[in-house]
Amino acid sequence: TLLASVGQPVALTSAVPAAQIDALHGMGGIGKSVAARALCDDPDVRAAYPDGILWATAGQTPDLLPQLRDWIRELGGVVSENAPTLASLQNLLAGLLAERKCLLVVDDVWRVEDVKPFRGLPASGSRMVMTTRDAAVAEEVGAAVQPVPLMALAEGAALLRAWAGAGLAGVADAQVESVVVRLGRLPLAIKLAGPQLRDTDLEDWLKEFDVRNLASRRKEGPHRSLEVAFGLSLERLSEQDRRLYAALTIFPEDVAIPPAAIEKLWGELGRLPVRQARRLLSDLADRALAQRTDGQGGHSVIVLHDLLRDLMALELGEDGALEAHGALLAAYRRTQAGAGWHTAPDDGYLYRHLAYHLERRAAGEPAAAAELTRLFADDTWLHARVVADDYRYDGVLADLDRVWRRADLELAGDGDVASAWGESVRCALIRTSVNTLAGNYLPGLVRQAVATGLWSAARGLSVAAKVPDAERRAALFAAVVATGRCTAQQAEYALRAGLDAALAIGDEWSRASALSALAPNLHGDLLRAGLDAALAIRHERSRARALTALAPNLHGESKEQALRAGLDAALAIGSEGSRASALTALAPNLHRRQIAAALATDLATSFRHASRSALLAYLATPALIAPPLFTPDEIEAVAGAILDVTVQWRWV
Repeated sequence: TLLASVGQPVALTSAVPAAQIDALHGMGGIGKSVAARALCDDPDVRAAYPDGILWATAGQTPDLLPQLRDWIRELGGVVSENAPTLASLQNLLAGLLAERKCLLVVDDVWRVEDVKPFRGLPASGSRMVMTTRDAAVAEEVGAAVQPVPLMALAEGAALLRAWAGAGLAGVADAQVESVVVRLGRLPLAIKLAGPQLRDTDLEDWLKEFDVRNLASRRKEGPHRSLEVAFGLSLERLSEQDRRLYAALTIFPEDVAIPPAAIEKLWGELGRLPVRQARRLLSDLADRALAQRTDGQGGHSVIVLHDLLRDLMALELGEDGALEAHGALLAAYRRTQAGAGWHTAPDDGYLYRHLAYHLERRAAGEPAAAAELTRLFADDTWLHARVVADDYRYDGVLADLDRVWRRADLELAGDGDVASAWGESVRCALIRTSVNTLAGNYLPGLVRQAVATGLWSAARGLSVAAKVPDAERRAALFAAVVATGRCTAQQAEYALRAGLDAALAIGDEWSRASALSALAPNLHGDLLRAGLDAALAIRHERSRARALTALAPNLHGESKEQALRAGLDAALAIGSEGSRASALTALAPNLHRRQIAAALATDLATSFRHASRSALLAYLATPALIAPPLFTPDEIEAVAGAILDVTVQWRWV
């Protein structure tokens, strides 16, 4: 009900009083993110926001640039800068949302400043929902606080039975509900306890649970129950498995971890063979200590709940984290085919997060700091990183910022000031030069590069998106789509972005040219938008050109509308040569009565000799005036009119 109407932002937070949870910075595990996703699936909410739902995750270390860029792309916008700022992306989004009704979801907000890029974005028809453990954050940004209540007993009992499997077969509902109460009615605690009850008698489990509760110094509250359930799960792991589980916390927060990266870490840190590593991952997922889900391309990835990650990071400690970062880097270093990280094959994780692990390892190992700096000793890493990131520069610029931060630390400390100053200047120059790379490609060359396989379609689209000039940008998008090498999703994106670029062109002839280039591949709502754009062109020759290009893909009333408007525009052209050219181009799409009507006028005899002959030569072709396009009587009338004119010209 709260979301059914447009208004102030809404914040989903814990219904548990803050005094009970201040030690853990707010209530985790209560299901705020799950509740937000349920809202997104609600039919009434979807109906209230017909232009779509956009989701971003902040977390404790937010990386918002790529997420805002994805929002812009989903809305059909174009980021023309290689190195956009949060402010520039926010301005782009504000413009795209101005006439839309969208629901914007920002998950896991920890600080007020992390919401700033999203404040002011929702226009009159849109709304923002945020989830946070801290109600004070929501209140400070002016959001309506909507507490997420603890789980209902019946729902909790069903969840516990689902995770316990046969372990609770035959156990009365009242007993199961009593366990749910002991677990604080927290979904995460219930999921952790369920696997424990598969092979432990309920009464024995309750005794063990109560003993750990009594030993805890924490006051009564849901989080104590969660910690106890988590502790019981950890006790069922061997010392080795628990150490390897804790090592997973070195992976960045809110990142879906490919199993291959975990296998490398565990293989180096615990000498665990791949088969055993996969078995341990399955065991952790079965115990609800990790979640296995589908990532991009349908590949399985591993996700850790933020709260469990925080608790295990404390157990791992700084020394353990440094060791684990070093182990992961050592495992990946052995995959290099030559000198430098760009020679290592990218498994979907390494290139995106190498600089992150080098930076973390640099805190305890100077060699890692030097290795991080060497990433930008030349342009080999830049080129490899950009290709791996679909020819976007966000990732390589994030890597550059890590190098830059190291240089700033050296300047502030007792390091080599001259070297650090030079490194800082070099980073500034690299960042400045990145934005000069776009806008220098010709559409014909890009099309040829993609068509021959020299470039991927992703690279062609990335280049097109960064071109600031609307006319060239539209031409580049049309050129890449015309190669036929785009996936359905890439083609949809390119056509929307190309159409937006075409509409931004001021000169009407150039706008008509851009629409004509896009026309063969437009469909559905894009085709309708193209038709509306063509009809809005005031210059007759430009309007006729755009409508002629769009007509073959149109059907029914839309096609009739385009042809009528195109014929009217062609007939209104003042220049006889241009009028003849427009009518000749339009003729294959016209109905027989439209052609007959044009011939019945005095147009044919009003043209000069050359223009009139060009038009009539086309209209007189057998393919055009043969049945069933015309009836025999109409063919005789048309042929007679043509013959009269050609005799008059002595052209027969």
